[in-house]
Amino acid sequence: VGRLEEVIAGLGSKPDSWGPIHCDLGWPQNVVYQGGLACPIDFNGCALGHYLCDIAWAFAYVPAALRSDFLAGYELVYSTVDEVALGAFQVGVGMMLFAGWCTNNPSQLNRLPTFLEGPCRRFLRGEPFQQ
Repeated sequence: VGRLEEVIAGLGSKPDSWGPIHCDLGWPQNVVYQGGLACPIDFNGCALGHYLCDIAWAFAYVPAALRSDFLAGYELVYSTVDEVALGAFQVGVGMMLFAGWCTNNPSQLNRLPTFLEGPCRRFLRGEPFQQ
């Protein structure tokens, strides 16, 4: 947890990486599609934070094949993505997802080793996020 805090605190709160965030883009029921555009709905969890938090939530559900296009679109508008920082948010989001999944369905614990050996280990080694 200390490494997560260190990486996230190091991002600061610059306008190109910090502002209003949805905080719940990962849930498929909170994004509707109209005319080929993804439109978020249900803004009751909005807060000020790092845009990478929303990217990490979305990446929990965006197919791997689409992630590079997703990041390219983000980088057209905002700053270049720090992939180590994105890894930090992915680990944080993953911990929250596992807490919820395992509370409602303890059989989800069998997925924990893959999470720990993949995103968690890469983040702790300082390796960039892998799409």
